[in-house]
Amino acid sequence: MTGLADISRLLTEKGMARYGAEAINQHDHALQCAALAERAGASEALVTAALLHDIGHLTADDEGAALRGIDMRHEDRGADFLKPFFSENVTEPIRLHVVAKRYLCATNPRYLNRLSTASVNSLNVQGGPFNATESEVFAAHEHSGAAILLRVWDDFAKDPTAKTPPLSHYLDLAERVLSGPGKLILVVGPSGAGKDTLIAAARDHYAHDPHFIFPKRTVTRPCESAIEVHDSVSEVEFQKISENGGFCLHWQAHGLQYGIPNSTARAIAEGRTVVVNVSRGAIEAAQARFHHVEVINVTAPREILMARLAARNRATDGGLTDRVNRDIELPGCAVVEIVNDGPMQHSIAAFLDTLATTPSAHPLKPNPHLFHQP
Repeated sequence: MTGLADISRLLTEKGMARYGAEAINQHDHALQCAALAERAGASEALVTAALLHDIGHLTADDEGAALRGIDMRHEDRGADFLKPFFSENVTEPIRLHVVAKRYLCATNPRYLNRLSTASVNSLNVQGGPFNATESEVFAAHEHSGAAILLRVWDDFAKDPTAKTPPLSHYLDLAERVLSGPGKLILVVGPSGAGKDTLIAAARDHYAHDPHFIFPKRTVTRPCESAIEVHDSVSEVEFQKISENGGFCLHWQAHGLQYGIPNSTARAIAEGRTVVVNVSRGAIEAAQARFHHVEVINVTAPREILMARLAARNRATDGGLTDRVNRDIELPGCAVVEIVNDGPMQHSIAAFLDTLATTPSAHPLKPNPHLFHQP
């Protein structure tokens, strides 16, 4: 999966097929469900879940499976398909929306009586109404309230005459959710500026603060010092991870491949602040992928950079003069510059002060007033 482009393609191509035995297709069903969620004042994450709750049907050819008595567990397929990019506020209501039907059928006879014939058939395939123990376990789940609302909107989103906003409206909304309320702080600067040292100090400082994340990069060279923290892979392994959608951001610099794992996107979606060392050439790609991007530019005078590079004597550094003289203009974004030319403890203090002034949003929590039972 490469992101919203693939979701759009699934909904506009495969989604035009009939939605099982219902008098509507998957594309229109998705839009109606999202429109009902939006009309109810749901969070953008839950509206996105409503739009994508049946995406698991479209990632595999399971049309008519329920009529054949086969449960393809589209809810799990859909949630797993979206998990690399969206937080649990999107994926878990999707994962639970089928069992929410089983819960409602067990606890609300009126709900069971108003199910469509197709939905009753799929209920039987999916295991039927919950027993008392199953209902109790489901009700205790953190996302059960959201799943119940999603289930109800799902049931009503089957009107072939209903009018809704276009798919582009909900993809724009999903893009905001995809980027998340958190922040991505990119640490850039020339080789020898001391970026890894500053990040290592910050990682230790925030070791017990879950709102700051310092993800390990994947790089096609071994770690060559104690302060370098990355996963080393071969070119072939890197390419395989990239092709499987394992990176939310990747780039090439100095003949090496660098990648940031998709867990970074999930952390940002959950409202955390992510701090990572990247090439200056990767800033624009990061800005295109995430809404909240800030840059810390770590630098030092040329003669200091040359001395540090010569001292570390790393074969992969190549021509030192070329690396030091390499000048890349930073794209338009918030930039804080730290000149690391004095005692390291002073630069570390400046780096930590910069991170401390960056608001760290707390992970999103469901609104308890929104998730009432019907």
